[in-house]
Amino acid sequence: RWADREGNVWLGRRRELITLSHASKATLVTVEAIVERDLLGDETLAAGVLPALYVDAIALEPGGASPLGLAECYERNAEGLRDYADCAASAQGFKRYLERQVFLEQP
Repeated sequence: RWADREGNVWLGRRRELITLSHASKATLVTVEAIVERDLLGDETLAAGVLPALYVDAIALEPGGASPLGLAECYERNAEGLRDYADCAASAQGFKRYLERQVFLEQP
């Protein structure tokens, strides 16, 4: 959900993601927000933090888990999930979905 300005990423109970990053050649992370506090310096959060040492890049992408939900941030989007399922039924449909939902042109 969050990263701090130093590149530390809070994963909470998802400790398996920390293990996956240790085993990966590169770790790319999307987050809902960049926070101003030191996540590793907060004892209540530190156990669920992936240290910046294991993070190659962070992208700020609010709503980035959509159409799935993100606990305590937003609910899943049932209509968006139906759209994805319909599009993913064919290679051409999936390509259209990616063009419309993922590979958006930046202003």
